[in-house]
Amino acid sequence: MALSLSTLTSPSNSSVLEEINTTADFLEGVPLVKNLARGSQAGGSAKQDVALNQPRALPLIKNPQGNLGGYLYIPNVSGNYATGPSVTIGANQTWEAEVDMVITQFGNNLTPFGGGDWNAGFGMLFYQDGSVRLFSKGTGGAPVASGVTLGTAFSAKYGYDGTNIFVDIDGSRKFTASVGQSASITHPLELNQQAGLTNVGNYAIQKAKLTVNSSVVFDCDFNGSTSIRHGDKKFNCVGGPVSLIKAGNDPITVIKKSVLRFSSATSGLKGLFNQTIDGGYMFAAFSVLGNGGDSWGRVFTVNKTGGFDYNTTGSIFSAQESTSGDLAYASVTGNVTVHQDLFDDANGDILHQVKVTNSAQSSLVNGADFQSKTVSLALEAQEFNIGKDEGLTENAAIDLEFLALFSVDSVPDEATAKRIRNYINGRGVHAIFSLIDSAAFYFYDATKSPAGAISSGSSAWSGRIVGSDNGDSASLLATQSTSNDAPVSDGYTVTFADNTDHLDIPSISQSGWQICGTSLGCFMYRVDADVINELNLLGNLGSASTRKTGDLYGIILLPESATGADIQSARRLLIDRGASDAAYAGSLGQAWYNRLDIVEFGHIDCSAVTSAAYSWYQNINLSTFPALDLSNSTSFSYAWQFCSSLTSFPAGAKLGTSASNVNFTSAWRQSGLTSFNTPLPTATNTSNAWLSCHS
Repeated sequence: MALSLSTLTSPSNSSVLEEINTTADFLEGVPLVKNLARGSQAGGSAKQDVALNQPRALPLIKNPQGNLGGYLYIPNVSGNYATGPSVTIGANQTWEAEVDMVITQFGNNLTPFGGGDWNAGFGMLFYQDGSVRLFSKGTGGAPVASGVTLGTAFSAKYGYDGTNIFVDIDGSRKFTASVGQSASITHPLELNQQAGLTNVGNYAIQKAKLTVNSSVVFDCDFNGSTSIRHGDKKFNCVGGPVSLIKAGNDPITVIKKSVLRFSSATSGLKGLFNQTIDGGYMFAAFSVLGNGGDSWGRVFTVNKTGGFDYNTTGSIFSAQESTSGDLAYASVTGNVTVHQDLFDDANGDILHQVKVTNSAQSSLVNGADFQSKTVSLALEAQEFNIGKDEGLTENAAIDLEFLALFSVDSVPDEATAKRIRNYINGRGVHAIFSLIDSAAFYFYDATKSPAGAISSGSSAWSGRIVGSDNGDSASLLATQSTSNDAPVSDGYTVTFADNTDHLDIPSISQSGWQICGTSLGCFMYRVDADVINELNLLGNLGSASTRKTGDLYGIILLPESATGADIQSARRLLIDRGASDAAYAGSLGQAWYNRLDIVEFGHIDCSAVTSAAYSWYQNINLSTFPALDLSNSTSFSYAWQFCSSLTSFPAGAKLGTSASNVNFTSAWRQSGLTSFNTPLPTATNTSNAWLSCHS
C-alpha cells in the first residue's frame, strides 16, 4: 500500500514525487506514515502512538487467485449494504453463489451475499465463532466450522445442487444438508444482507456471482472490473445496477485506490518539521465520509510548538467549516473563506490545493473554483497535523489518498503546480477528476438526479461539476414545471417516456463536445454556441415533436479544446454507467431533426439501426460527418436534406449495404455537397437524392 505523506521544505528536494511502499494490511491500524521528502531540511514522519487513534489502512488487496485489486469494503457499522437487481430462483431450481472475500472480524450473523430473510430468502451465514451455514427458503442445517482464516482471502461457493444445500470454502465442502426447495424466491440481491438479521463484522467482498439453472444472473467483480470506480455509489454489473446504502462515518465504500481511513472521533496523525515553516503549498487528495466528522474537522494543519493551528503563527490549510459541509482553506481565527458544498460525501474524491504565505493565500479544488485572499499571518510552525487538530477534539472523517506539502519556492508558478496536480490526479486507474471537472462545463449525472419525477426545488437536477468554475449551482438546475412533461428518475437513470418529456435549463451558449449516454446509444457531437434552454434524451431541442424516448445515464458537455482522449473518457464513463455503446437496433429517424447547434457528428456503431430517415434533417451547421456503418438501415429519406455546411460525405460509410428495398428519397437534397463517391446498394428509390446540390 502506498501511504504517501510528502513534506517538502527545501527546493533542492527533487524526489518529492517518488513513492515508496509501506506495507499495511487490510484494516490494520497505521501508527506511522513515512515522510518521502529528502534532504537536510526534510521534516519528520506522521505518527500516532495510541492504537485507538490510528487511521485504518484500506489498501488494494489480493484475491484468492493472487490478483491485486479493489473490493467493496463493509464495516462493522449497521445500515451499510448494497442492493442489486431483483432475481428469482424458481421451485427446485439449482443455484450457486460465488463470493471472493476477506474477513477481519466475524461479528454476529455476517451474511455477505444473497437475498431476503431466513424464512423466504437465501444466503451464506457466518457466526461469531467462525462457523458457517446456508439458509434457503426457510431451511438449513446446523452451523459447522468454516476453516476461514481472518485476514486471508478465500473463495466461497454455496447453493442448491438439486438434492443438497452446500457451502464450499476454497474448494473444500464445509456444510451440506439435504432439503427440499419447493418454494420459489424473488428478492433484490444484497451484499451484506439486511433482511431480518443483525449484521456486524469487518470484511471485503472482491467478487459476487450468482448462477440460477446454469445461467449467470449476476456477476460483480470489484477486483477485476475497470468500469467500477473508486468511491462509486452506483454502478452497473452483469445482471443490472447496484446501489450502495451508506450509514455512519465509516461507511460501505468501493475501494479501488489505497487510502487511509480517518473515521473515529479520535483518529489522527501528528508530525514535526525539521525547521520552522513560514509558508507552504499543500496538495491533498481525499473524500469525505458521512457527515465529515467533528465540527471543524481538519484535513491538514500546521502550528507552532505549544500553539494552535487557528493562531496566526499556524494555519488550517484544509478543513470543514464548522458543520456546514463547506470546505475551508487557509483559516485562522477571524478569517474563514470556503468553497461552498465541497466538504461533502456526495462529491467523492477531490483534490484540494492551498498556497499559504504570510501575505497571501489561495485555493483550488480539482484545479478549478479558484479563490484567493490576503490575510496577515506570522507563520512559525514546527508541527503538523493530519485528520485532527492539536487538541484531538476536532477530527475529520475522510479517506486520505495523498498528501504533500511543498515549500513555496519549490512551486514557483502555476505550470509547476499543474504538473504536481496532474501527477497526483493520474496515479490511480481512474483520475480523481478529469477535464469535465475543471473546465467550466456541465455534467448532468443521472446517478445524482432526484428520485421520482424531476420538477423543481429539491426535485430539480443540478448539472454542477464538483470544484468547477461554472458558478452557483442554482443557475445550473434542470427543472420541469409541467408534470406531464417531467422525466422520472430512479436515482440511477432518467426515463423520458414520450415526446413531451424534457427539462428546462437556464440559457447556455457554450460551444464544445456534447456526450449523451442513453439506452439508444452513447452519442457525441460537437456543438456551436447557439443558445439552448432545454435538455432531452439526446441533448438539446431540435423539434419538439421529434424528441426521443428512453433512459438517460448522463449528459456531459466538454469544451471545444477537449482532446479525443478526453471525449472517449467521458463516453466510457457513461457506458460504464449503463449507456449503450452502439446505437440500438431500431429507428433513429428524426433523432437530430433540425438540430441547428450540431457542427460535427462523432462516430458510433450504427450497424443495428433500421432507419435513418430525417435523422440529420436541416442540421445546417453540420460540416463533418463520420463513416458510419448504417448497413442495415432501409431508409435514408431526407436524412441530410438542408445540411448546407456539409460539403463532403465519407466514402467509407456503409449505407443500407446489407438491407433490401433501401430508400434514398431526397437524402442529400439541398445539401452543400461538392462531390459524392460513397458506394450505395441497389436502391428502390433515389428520387431527388441530390436535387439542388448546386455546388
